[in-house]
Amino acid sequence: MLIILSRGAAPHPPNTDRREVRHSITLQFNGAPGGPLVAHLFNDGGIKSSEQMYQEINQRRAEDKRLAAGESKFPALHQTAARRQAKTRTMTGIQAARNNNSWSTMQKQLEKQRAGQEYNLVLQTQAQARATAAQAAAQAATGNN
Repeated sequence: MLIILSRGAAPHPPNTDRREVRHSITLQFNGAPGGPLVAHLFNDGGIKSSEQMYQEINQRRAEDKRLAAGESKFPALHQTAARRQAKTRTMTGIQAARNNNSWSTMQKQLEKQRAGQEYNLVLQTQAQARATAAQAAAQAATGNN
């Protein structure tokens, strides 16, 4: 089995998941059944296959589409702009942690988690507002009949 190290000391090349704060190297294992296996080895010992990373990215994209579809049903709530602002704040926090070379991996992970919790709180608040608006619309519809 041949192992190829596809990138050297560059901690975060442009094609890396922007939400990942850990430094990694990419390994390619040739000779594996079914073809080469590409994996990302993180500085804390974690490992993910490229397929796992792409799956996470695609899940986030699908979630964004689902959220946009839900928000479009209640345009008066102006949730899309607010969600995008919250996402930008989250990504700013993650990028700051990612680029802070004085922080340990644990500190970076904690900051990533904090930023994610802040974003999830916005999503929960918006979901509640949509549910309340839907309930009010349903009551108005039944009250008018």
